[in-house]
This record gives sequence, C-alpha cells and structure tokens, in this order.
Amino acid sequence: MNQETRSALAMLHTKYSSAIWKLVPHSIPPYDLPARFAVLNQHEQLFLAIDCYASNTSSNGCSHFFYYGYGILTDLVLQAYLAIGLPEYEARIRRYIQRVFGDKVPEEEQIAQTILEERQAMEEEIGDELSMFLALHSDEFSLALMTWVRANREHFRVPPALTEKLATANF
Repeated sequence: MNQETRSALAMLHTKYSSAIWKLVPHSIPPYDLPARFAVLNQHEQLFLAIDCYASNTSSNGCSHFFYYGYGILTDLVLQAYLAIGLPEYEARIRRYIQRVFGDKVPEEEQIAQTILEERQAMEEEIGDELSMFLALHSDEFSLALMTWVRANREHFRVPPALTEKLATANF
C-alpha cells in the first residue's frame, strides 16, 4: 500500500471515529462503556469496538485493552473482525483470550487486572506475538475496515460530507 492510500485511510478512519463518538451524549460518563455503546446502532458499535481495540493494542500492547476496562467490548471486537472479513485476526484474538483468561474475559475490570498480573510473563509472550501480527498487518486491517464502512455507509450516522468523502476515496 502506498503512503497516499495509507494516509487517506487513516484520515477517514479518524474522522469516522470522531463523528461516531459525537453521537454519544456528554452526560454519559466515559467509563460507562455499556451506556455509551447503547446509544449507537450495531454498525457504529462494531466500528468503535474495533477502533478501541486497535488503538489500545497498537500503542500499549494487548493487555492494555483488557486491563483498563475495555474487555467488556470483547464480543463486539470479535464480531467486528468477522464483519470486516478478517477471520484470522478474530481467531488470533480469541486464542489470546483463551490462553490468558480461559473461556471468557471477566466483565469485572478488577478480576481481569488480577488475572493479567498473575499471568504477566505468559501474557507478555503471547501478547507480543499478537501485537506483532497486528502491526505487520495494519495496512490490511485499515483497508478491510474502511472498505466495510464504505459498503455499509448507510448505517453510519455521520455528516453527509464525510459519507461522500468515503464514497469517492481512492483505495
């Protein structure tokens, strides 16, 4: 992927993320993810869940997403990777979860934190492996995500000018 395409995808991704977050009333506290996501439709939820996962893991590692309370979005993240056509990503994240947490990520942040702390060495090893995979395939992810958004743009409540920009973008 050339730098122009990479930049265009990043700009569209950022603008969509910002526009969707603006749909969430400021009266809902930032830490209340279930309430914040409840005001969004399914497509918007999937987009923001995968956006939260990608931004947390790319800058802070895999455990950061689960350590700081975003683990409650895990099911949406897994659904989102399947929706955008990246089942290998979903499978790798699911394997990470199974190895670190067992069948399911605990809904309580404190329990997830305790598990991550107790299994730190193992988590770092498999987390680094997953982070490296995600970093090496970041262009593929960006293209798949924004192609999915384009194909489903009627489901996103964003400004019409942004929808038009996405529809005419070259990628």
